[in-house]
Amino acid sequence: MDSSSSSSSSSNAAGNSSSSSPLSSTTNLTTPASSGELSPVSQSASTMQALLVRSFRQGWDRAFELHHAWPRPTVRKATEVLIRNKCIGLNPVDFKSILFRFGISSFPWVLGRDVAGIIEDVGADVHDLKAGDRVWTCADSRDVRCGAYQEWSIAEAATVGKIPDNMSDDQAATLGTGLVTAAIALYWLFKLPLPSESRAPGSGTDSSLDPDDWVLIYGGGAITGIFAAQLASLSGTKVLAVASPSNFTHLQTSCGIAVCVDRFLPPAEIEAQILERIGKSGRIRFALDCVGSKTAGVCANVLRRSRRGWLGECHFVGLAGNPKEVPPEDAKLIIHRISFSTTFYGSAPWSRRILAELTTLLATRQLHPVHPLPIPDGLAGVRKGLEMLKDGVAPSALKLVARIEDTPAADLTNLGVRCELGWNGA
Repeated sequence: MDSSSSSSSSSNAAGNSSSSSPLSSTTNLTTPASSGELSPVSQSASTMQALLVRSFRQGWDRAFELHHAWPRPTVRKATEVLIRNKCIGLNPVDFKSILFRFGISSFPWVLGRDVAGIIEDVGADVHDLKAGDRVWTCADSRDVRCGAYQEWSIAEAATVGKIPDNMSDDQAATLGTGLVTAAIALYWLFKLPLPSESRAPGSGTDSSLDPDDWVLIYGGGAITGIFAAQLASLSGTKVLAVASPSNFTHLQTSCGIAVCVDRFLPPAEIEAQILERIGKSGRIRFALDCVGSKTAGVCANVLRRSRRGWLGECHFVGLAGNPKEVPPEDAKLIIHRISFSTTFYGSAPWSRRILAELTTLLATRQLHPVHPLPIPDGLAGVRKGLEMLKDGVAPSALKLVARIEDTPAADLTNLGVRCELGWNGA
């Protein structure tokens, strides 16, 4: 443990030096911890801090408990690794799991999917990772040991990527779910060529890209949308995004998006502008919707209308709902469903190949992390961060992250959040 502890402190010092959000001067959610308030790394060699979901039945406010002596997970399989979590990312799916009662097979449970940390132990069959490596992953939510909202977590080695030296822990915590979802959509379902592969039409990929093909991303300011736009552009396709005008400059200068359309226009006007902006020879061949079933319907209409007599297949992925009406005769519109269990978690060769590609793109700064926005109080700040996502008040195009080391001591928390006590204990 000594070697990994020293690696932890050095990587944290290097990582957090450049981790503040570019909006931190105007959107300051972080507060420095007072001296002596931070909890020790763990209560003992076998326990740790973990944010637990205790029950669905008592409502949102009473669903959480910050446990300060939760059993620390251990490597059980030869292909697993143990990660000391340094920084974690927050996702809308976590609050939805509680509100809509899915993805939690028993209680208590540990949620959280986006992890950035340091390897502390590896299984006997793990040869490409070692103790002390800085890594990121998208946690398998089917295993309570893998949840991000705890000090240590388990991951299959095939689903773990190395953090480049030029990236902070905060930045690495923005990758996880958004980046992996984008990769599954583009490379498993749409079958776009990887950026390192030939981009010429007929190069062996199923998509057989044409210069007139476009990728439509509805919700370009969403985390997955930002990553998907970058990857699609790097794979040689033109990208059009429907997004808030406040994000246009960033999306077009930093994310490889060629055209932006105002998301606040009426649906018919959005469709008309998309068709106009791609030109008479352009074709929306692929569409990724990050918003909902209504916007998915707009995507389906544009996929259909932009064909202009072309007889090939068009592909759609909806992250929050599918089009409500698709004509049965429209067999050329292929609607896909994202599945992590059969892709990232179910195919180790594919996961390793994708992670190797993403690592290279990140290390060479061709692919950029989303801007992180740290929230205060570490694990004790997660509930409030999820409430920001739930209530729609979290800034767009930024990723809420929490630093584990900022978690307060046990006597300063209640129901999973920081709770300062007055002089009379009230």
